[in-house]
Amino acid sequence: MTSKENFQKLVDDNRIYFGRNGDNVPSLKRFLSEVKQGTTPLTIWKYIEVGHNQDATKQLLVLFNNVKLFDTPKPEALLQRILEISTQENDLVCDFFAGSGTTCAVAHKMKRKYIGIEMGEHFESVILPRLKKVIGGFKSGTLKEFNGGGAIKVYELESYEEILRKIKYEDNDKPLAYDEQYSDLVECKNESYMLNIEALENMGVDIKETLENLWGVGVEFFNEKVVKFKGNDKEVEILKALKEALIW
Repeated sequence: MTSKENFQKLVDDNRIYFGRNGDNVPSLKRFLSEVKQGTTPLTIWKYIEVGHNQDATKQLLVLFNNVKLFDTPKPEALLQRILEISTQENDLVCDFFAGSGTTCAVAHKMKRKYIGIEMGEHFESVILPRLKKVIGGFKSGTLKEFNGGGAIKVYELESYEEILRKIKYEDNDKPLAYDEQYSDLVECKNESYMLNIEALENMGVDIKETLENLWGVGVEFFNEKVVKFKGNDKEVEILKALKEALIW
C-alpha cells in the first residue's frame, strides 16, 4: 500500500508498469542494479513473450463470457514455452495442481498426453468446461491454429473414509466374497462363478477400461469367465482380475 503522492512519484520516476497497452493493473518495477539479494537469472522470459497473470485472467474471461471464475490463472504462452523446451509430441505431462487447467489446455493443443489432478470444486466449473472448449476448437489464448479434436477421460477417486464405510472383507479362497450388493453381478453355474457382464454394463461400468486401469495393460478380449491381456498368452479368471474393484 502507498499514498497517492508516493504513487505519483513512482510514476514520474518510471517505476510503474501498466502493461504493454497501458491498461493493466499497475506493477512496481525493480531494477537489477538495485537488487542486493538473490540470484541473477541466466535467462529472461519477457512479459511480451510469455504473458502475465493478467493476460491469463483475460483469456479465461473470454472463455467464460466475462465471468471471473479463478483468481490466479497462468498464461497459456508461459506453459507453451515450458512444454516446447521440456517435451516432445506425445510425451506425458503431469500437473498435480491443475488450477484453472492451463497446463492441460496447452498440452492438448500441443498434442501431448497429459494428466491433470485437482480436488477443488473449480474442476467442474473451470477445468472441464475449458477442456471441452479446447476439444471443440474454441479460439483463445495461444496456438489459435489448433482446430479442436481429441478426447479426455475423467476419473473421480473415492475418498479413504468412503472406502472404510463401505468395505467388507472376508479372508477365504473364493474368487469373490459374497456381498448382497454385488450378488447380481456374479452368477454360479455348475459350481463355477461367472461375471454377469450385462448387469455391470447396465450400471454404467466400462469393464474393458476397468481391467486396463487395474492391470496397467491393454485387454485383448474378455468374456464372463476369462480375460486375456495384450502381451500375455495366458488367460486370467475375470473375477480374480476384477477382485480389487469388487471388494467393496
